[in-house]
Amino acid sequence: MTRRAMHLTTSGAIALLLVGLASAAAPAAARAQAGDAPIARLRITPVVRSFAVGDSLRLAAEALDAQGNVIPGVRIRFVAQGGWFQGTLDPATGLVHGGAPGTVPVAIVASPPSGRPYTQKVEVRILPGPAARIALSPATTKLLAGQRLAIDAVVLTAPGDQRDDAVTWTSSNPAVARVAEGVVTAVAPGTATITARAGAASTTLAAQVIAATGVTASLSPDRANARQGDVVRFTLDARDAAGQRITGLTPSWSLAPGNGSIDREGAFVGNLPG
Repeated sequence: MTRRAMHLTTSGAIALLLVGLASAAAPAAARAQAGDAPIARLRITPVVRSFAVGDSLRLAAEALDAQGNVIPGVRIRFVAQGGWFQGTLDPATGLVHGGAPGTVPVAIVASPPSGRPYTQKVEVRILPGPAARIALSPATTKLLAGQRLAIDAVVLTAPGDQRDDAVTWTSSNPAVARVAEGVVTAVAPGTATITARAGAASTTLAAQVIAATGVTASLSPDRANARQGDVVRFTLDARDAAGQRITGLTPSWSLAPGNGSIDREGAFVGNLPG
């Protein structure tokens, strides 16, 4: 066989191979156009599926074959799998409306003109709205110089949903009262305004510091004996150097030693006898 003949034979083989590949691809493309190709996956938008309470998000989906071609004629339905309190879902349009923070699981069902339906599941996350206010506890403080008091801060949205924003703290008069990470330290007699901020929300509380020189304090339980698990409430009686009762103090409570707990109101619960 001459070199020219070999060249023609090789060229013909390559041409036949290309024709064969094109012939094999043609039926797959034709099936996709006719809607008969099996569904390999769904292309779901948007990719980021989270929004704030009160807003809405519209899901959309396309059925794709194994080659990534859109399969025509496929009917898409959206079925909520839970999260009934968190949001509502329109099964025809895929519109999700947020009612409360949480997660709405959604099953997206694609039904081709022929063949088996295909289901893919996603989750829509509903986030709290923007920070609107900060609840502080205790809301007012009268402290003795040298005292330290932890302030609890809860960031809330306008409807009252809780957020997890970081809270920043400042004092209008650090020489009287310092604050760091929600802990107020009474430095010297005087007044200061403590401010908590989170996003656009801010709340203030007034701190009054009085001198601790000559002050005496005593604690009194509402009963001397209690059973395991009972609540015993303690009250503080603080008096100045002249023996006059000091009212309005915000005490800090602690328990040691022992096995139990005491809250910021002075309510004690013993876990074990003793």
